[in-house]
Amino acid sequence: MTSIEIKNDDVGYENAYVNDDDDDDDGDDDDDDDDDDDDDDDDDDDDDDDDDDDKANGIPPPLDGLIENIEDLKGRHSDYIGPPCQNKSSAPQSNLASKRYDFLGPFPYLQNYKNPCWLPKGSARVKCVPYFYLIGAPKAGSTDVFWRIKGHPHVTSGRAKEVRWFDRLRFVKKGDPYAMPTFEDYLAFFERPTSLMEQASYKTKNGTAYHHRVLADGSPTYYFSSFNWPLMPGNEGCQEPRVTAMSHIHHLWPKAKLILVLRNPVTRLFSTYMYNTHLPNFTMTAGQFDKWVKQSMGVWYECLGKASFRHCMYDRHVIFEGSAVS
Repeated sequence: MTSIEIKNDDVGYENAYVNDDDDDDDGDDDDDDDDDDDDDDDDDDDDDDDDDDDKANGIPPPLDGLIENIEDLKGRHSDYIGPPCQNKSSAPQSNLASKRYDFLGPFPYLQNYKNPCWLPKGSARVKCVPYFYLIGAPKAGSTDVFWRIKGHPHVTSGRAKEVRWFDRLRFVKKGDPYAMPTFEDYLAFFERPTSLMEQASYKTKNGTAYHHRVLADGSPTYYFSSFNWPLMPGNEGCQEPRVTAMSHIHHLWPKAKLILVLRNPVTRLFSTYMYNTHLPNFTMTAGQFDKWVKQSMGVWYECLGKASFRHCMYDRHVIFEGSAVS
């Protein structure tokens, strides 16, 4: 996966860090990606010249086939799963994992789409999952960053900025107004932008249609809110998760891009308080806020005295009781 980290302060976005650890053959990214895509086969000089012309014009290289190598994709997800659990628990509450929440994909993604899309068997319409995910800490400015990126004509999204499917809504029971229990529900969230991506394309030099638009999921909670991890297969008996929402995103499409928005935790804390003061039922005084923060920090440090940092980060009790310092 590619990660982009944005550190946000009160003035603006002061730092951006990009870490691209895999080759990107999308064809219309930066010059470094174009260099990675150079074909080492020099058997046909004329073809090589044509390829260079295509790259200079921002056109993807000729397609060797329309389908990604599925076996290659399947073999690349394991690095994002933790080591086997130590001191496994046999308690009933530690064995809640369900096949319903197992990994999805990867699918036979079409190489003439920049975005990960595939054509289901027997269907005339493509299905698509997001090309990038904008994740981050609460009150770090992810909404502002998302809508600025969304202003790019090649970027589209679903019915709202946030879906929260991988960490929350897929676990909500049917009947709840926010429930999205199936993968089809998640895909339906992007039905309209998928149709737009299907319609938007340009012809490459070799006459192939290339669909250049990309899909975004702006759910910051994927970064910090995998408190349903005990339900995910692979976590049976574990005291802390081997598999998280991010593991599922990477398995679905190993080339997924992540944009991580961070901010000074103290500033975020005060921002949360000031935001809540505008709510009609919020009555916490400054003194009560100070007391609440200290109590929350106590919950956090109490956990660290007994367990690992990772355990505490994914402990449901700490998440809710110690949310002030999450």
